[in-house]
Amino acid sequence: MGGQGEKANGRLDLPNDVDTLGAMKMPVKLPPNRKLCGTAEAADIYGCSQRHVRLMADRGEIWSQKVSSRSMLVDAEEIQQLASERDGLRRQGKLCGRRPGDRKSA
Repeated sequence: MGGQGEKANGRLDLPNDVDTLGAMKMPVKLPPNRKLCGTAEAADIYGCSQRHVRLMADRGEIWSQKVSSRSMLVDAEEIQQLASERDGLRRQGKLCGRRPGDRKSA
């Protein structure tokens, strides 16, 4: 035994350079230069579903870090930049979809 991140007396001993996420007590290497958010917040920023955010991450369109089998962190600033670029293209009529600020008619 004695390796990094091994359990001793029911406790996970983590190296100093590894972060833990809240009460999850799992080792995660988080980059210090990124503002991170979950897929739900990213979906709100981008105006899409969480599934679409995960697909964008799987395709490598955005930076992501898988935290567990069911959770992922993404770069919030990247999502915001992509949303701004997409909205600009929609304003110019170069991309399908409602223009920013247009309301859905009832």
